[in-house]
Amino acid sequence: MVTKDLALRKFLLRVRMRPADDADAQEASLRRLPDLVKIGLLLPVFLVTYGYLRYASAAWFYLDDFLFINDFHHDVHFDQLIHPQGFGRFLSINVYWNLAWRIFGNEASFYFALNFFIIIATALLLGRLIAKHYGTVAGFVSGFIYVALPNVVAGYTWLSNSQHFLAHFFCALFLFIYFSPERQRITAVTIAVLEAVLLASLLSNQLASGLVVVPAVDLLVNGESRRQRSRWIVLALTVVTAIAFYLRTRHNYTGVYSTDLTSSTVLTNARFYFGGTAKIFAAWLVVALAGFAFFAWKRDALHATLFLGGVVFVSPFLVLEFQRYDHYVSFGFAWFFIAVWLAIYKLVEARAPVVVPTVVLVVVLAMGAWGTARLSDELDHPVGADQRQLVTQLRNVVKRNGSDASEYCFTSPNLTDFPIGKSIKRIPGEWWGVGFGNAFHYFVDESKSYQPEALSTKCDRLVRIDGSSLRVVTQR
Repeated sequence: MVTKDLALRKFLLRVRMRPADDADAQEASLRRLPDLVKIGLLLPVFLVTYGYLRYASAAWFYLDDFLFINDFHHDVHFDQLIHPQGFGRFLSINVYWNLAWRIFGNEASFYFALNFFIIIATALLLGRLIAKHYGTVAGFVSGFIYVALPNVVAGYTWLSNSQHFLAHFFCALFLFIYFSPERQRITAVTIAVLEAVLLASLLSNQLASGLVVVPAVDLLVNGESRRQRSRWIVLALTVVTAIAFYLRTRHNYTGVYSTDLTSSTVLTNARFYFGGTAKIFAAWLVVALAGFAFFAWKRDALHATLFLGGVVFVSPFLVLEFQRYDHYVSFGFAWFFIAVWLAIYKLVEARAPVVVPTVVLVVVLAMGAWGTARLSDELDHPVGADQRQLVTQLRNVVKRNGSDASEYCFTSPNLTDFPIGKSIKRIPGEWWGVGFGNAFHYFVDESKSYQPEALSTKCDRLVRIDGSSLRVVTQR
């Protein structure tokens, strides 16, 4: 009789076991990690965080930063919601630079700190979502993968990449809300919130169009989801909104942002993003699609979404004809590496749970070393350091000259062609880095005039720029 009662209790316990119970058990396993392993996990976290903060003090404003300060420091320009400029990144450019300038002024390190905060917030969303589904250990590593990923580090090096990081944050928030295990059924309120987050994502960067994959995979994989009309509504709204935003800015996919669907362009981009060889690209694609297929078969919608999302968030950048930057694919790579990590974690946890701490430590140390190495490389040549030196030197020149000079003209041994109407003018190559003179206007003395010599009709002082050095060559 006792044996039967015990068997019945065990059966009822298995029936009533919820995902949250599994997560609680895994939280306990995290607490039971050996102290040496915990210290080992904290070390790479500390080193990567230190690298980010150190870079914030070494780098400065650069190129587009000065242009955005000039355009949006005074007004947000709400008219661009209806008539977008560029790709219509209203939140990540207009609002970001207006509010940041009002709060932080000309202190660049605060802007870097803000971007770092956005990166951490995104990592916390991704990590917390994974923790809710697969346990705290899996979530901790997943969040750290995003923070330490070299492509994310590359984006952090330039302030204007807030255009990407704000989109990453809102995309992670969309994923978090949609797949939250507490939200078994999606209500009208949830639909409204998801649509608001989607709009914020797209107003930050149109890479957020990849969020279509979230409800699409869920409906493909999950039979229960297909029986909920509300989830179909989410898919429809996501598709319609993404298309509407594309139509709104499609005229900008020209010039340097031209797309080319030929195999030549795809392979060129693939080699750039995948270590110079198409074989790694092919292996990545096979792993991602195989992972999607396997976990779709296993009815794990979140894991399948991460694998397919890794492809979806990378694909648009494979057809850009001219633009190639490491940080473009950072969000897609993050999803892919998190998906691979989860596959490894679940396999080890099921087959050899005793080695889980070792695997966790190895992955975190490897990611920490990868991210720290990239941060060290970037610290050798921080973005904006040359421009800060030029501004400092010119500030001293203007201070010495006082009211005797109001028109400063610039020349350089590095002159380059610049089209002005139907004519070509030779201007300093460094002129782009200082935001076409806006760096001097906002950080030296706004009462003075700054122009390349070729564009000026009057020069009180002719200044020669050479890289990060500057000196007055003539006084008129």
